[in-house]
Amino acid sequence: SIIGFSKVLLNRLDGDLTERQETYLRSVHKSGSHLLQLINDILDFSRIEAGRVEVHPEEIDLQELVSECIESSLPLLRGKPLRIDKELPDALPRLVADRTKLKQILLNLLSNAIKFTAAGRACVKVRTEDGLVHVSVIDTGIGIREADLTRLFEPFHRLDTPLSRQVGGTGLGLAISKKFVELQGGRLWAESRENHGSTFHFTLPVARPS
Repeated sequence: SIIGFSKVLLNRLDGDLTERQETYLRSVHKSGSHLLQLINDILDFSRIEAGRVEVHPEEIDLQELVSECIESSLPLLRGKPLRIDKELPDALPRLVADRTKLKQILLNLLSNAIKFTAAGRACVKVRTEDGLVHVSVIDTGIGIREADLTRLFEPFHRLDTPLSRQVGGTGLGLAISKKFVELQGGRLWAESRENHGSTFHFTLPVARPS
């Protein structure tokens, strides 16, 4: 309700706002959205730990899903000199996977790319190889120290950098994404160099294993 009503007021559906009122409402809306994300992450992780995560496979149009995720991520830019691109071949197989979980994985990786990239480019690249769909989310951001790469997917692990402390988060997004990929027969990993950007890869079988 807090998120919904603050959005209604920000859209001026109930009248005009003063500059101060708009600032306060944006803060309320941002804090409410952040709290909701924290709760959802903790609930997802609790289900994973309890072994109660179900996978619901369906045919997925990857072109459509990637475009949808990029569109949903655009508000996170908040005026940054950063563009989000996609590189997908015209002919892609229709992937059989859990669409909701795949969307959550992509949105999480795109969100991280935007958070940790002040300027430049983020890109979603998709290709097929040996019966797998290979998805990469590439950014030109701050990168990750080699020492942190080994712990990156540990639950509650967060990078100890000034920017990481500024953007906040639970440290669960990557752990959840990795588990969601593995539940569908795939693999998630990262390549990065400090100050030289990061690339997060995941693969999924075109035909989900029975």
